[in-house]
Amino acid sequence: MKPNSALLDILCVGGLMIMPKHMLESAFKNGSFASAYNVGTPPDKLVTTGAWQLGQYSPGEKVVLTRNPYYYGFDANKQRLPYLNELVLLLMPDQDAADLKFRSGELDGLDNVKPENYKWYEEHQKDGTFTCTILGPANNAYFFWFNLNKVQSPAA
Repeated sequence: MKPNSALLDILCVGGLMIMPKHMLESAFKNGSFASAYNVGTPPDKLVTTGAWQLGQYSPGEKVVLTRNPYYYGFDANKQRLPYLNELVLLLMPDQDAADLKFRSGELDGLDNVKPENYKWYEEHQKDGTFTCTILGPANNAYFFWFNLNKVQSPAA
């Protein structure tokens, strides 16, 4: 067997899927495994290994993440992580809507700020209600999708 340079990516960036036997074994055996998890799966039936689990999903409105009581993480003082009981992520239709909600105090945090808005954030952080933190490069990918369909003239 030869070394595989993709091993860390497979293990660490979502390539290795953990399948909870107690939740999915029957679906595997009866042939319904491909549809066992879908958008209609109740949040309490989704198994996660991270600090958060899905508490609620309201399409186009919000995602509520609740503390995973089975999460293994503890801080240096042996306090169970995460510290918060829940996170509410509001789903915004675009960056402008998110910007307006943050400026009005309806959001506690914001990322992916439009470049033309950054100066406002930089200047207003001195007011003391928020801090701009530049975390440096991210392990994210942003894509441009091009519509390669042939352009058609509008119907007359």
